Amino acid sequence: MKKTFLLIPLFLLIALAAFFFFRKNQSSSGTLAGTHQPTAEQKQTPTLSKLHVPAPQQNLSEFQKIDVIVRLRAAVAAQDGDAMGVAYHELIALFEAHPERVEDYIGMMRSEQDEHVLRVFTLALAASESGLLANEEIIKMAMELAKDSSFEQRQHIMLHLMSNFEMRDDVFGSILEISRQDPNSQVKASSLIVMADWMDRFPDKSDVLLQKIGDIFKTAEDEDVRVLSYQVLSLHKEQLSREMHLLLSERLMSEPDSFAGNLIATALFAAPDDIRMDALAQTQSAFDKEADPERKRNLLAQIVCLSRGDVTELLRQISSGDTPLAHDARDYLAIVSTGGPFEPQDIIMHKDIRDGDHSSCTNPDHKH
Repeated sequence: MKKTFLLIPLFLLIALAAFFFFRKNQSSSGTLAGTHQPTAEQKQTPTLSKLHVPAPQQNLSEFQKIDVIVRLRAAVAAQDGDAMGVAYHELIALFEAHPERVEDYIGMMRSEQDEHVLRVFTLALAASESGLLANEEIIKMAMELAKDSSFEQRQHIMLHLMSNFEMRDDVFGSILEISRQDPNSQVKASSLIVMADWMDRFPDKSDVLLQKIGDIFKTAEDEDVRVLSYQVLSLHKEQLSREMHLLLSERLMSEPDSFAGNLIATALFAAPDDIRMDALAQTQSAFDKEADPERKRNLLAQIVCLSRGDVTELLRQISSGDTPLAHDARDYLAIVSTGGPFEPQDIIMHKDIRDGDHSSCTNPDHKH
């Protein structure tokens, strides 16, 4: 099984808590970004049918009865993506034509019980050129509702809305508070996504944000938060300090989750040579001692990453036979034999392609 990035149409975006940028899928293959764990350990990502589905809402406000909201609610009930898309664009037009209706918009976000309706509404608000994202009342409402644990999916939705705000002190402080104190680990993870989004939006503040994410990495106890911190650190591996690379190297040896270990190895790809080579030696030693075939596959992925592809001798030694590990070794051999130089994402991409080719050979119904 492996975790991959979720690619979802804008108006069907599932809550950010649906495991950040990726999910675990059942598969017999794996990549540097994937994980091989027993099925019993798999964590299921929330799906549309599993999310908060309320009973028909009573006592609708007058605003909730306007045509565009009625059409949106009907489209959501029918799971009609095209109609939801039309309503999404109609909402953008509404916000841009009537930015003065702030009280109506706030009332809608406070009272709406259908998370899918609320999600489309806030996505349209974020996409509009109405100036409403700078409105003080909307900002205060979003910060308040993001902390309201009585409706978890609304927390994720509000956090996503906040990622579109300016990174001013009160908003940043609210995000940090949620990342540390919210009782729900996936809500905490969503707050990290806001910081990751801000790193792209505000590159001049990326060092500050990366430091805060590093602080969270050092103390996080929730698996969701811990793994997401590794993901963000791996995406910004060139910006990490020597101290952070040392901490990641130490964590690699103690991290129990296979997918997390692969992410840490990806972050260590850019570590100073002495740190990277020490991590490689320890991972090779763990590989030699490991008996569990699935963990061994993950360790091999980490070795390929930490060695920067310079691992052909080991790959040749274990490439014979018809085991999943041997298949992995042959795939990695074929990838590194092209000469490189490689980045982790290059190895991941080529391994995914080869996994797809294997699947199409063994499953005639498989479609790319």
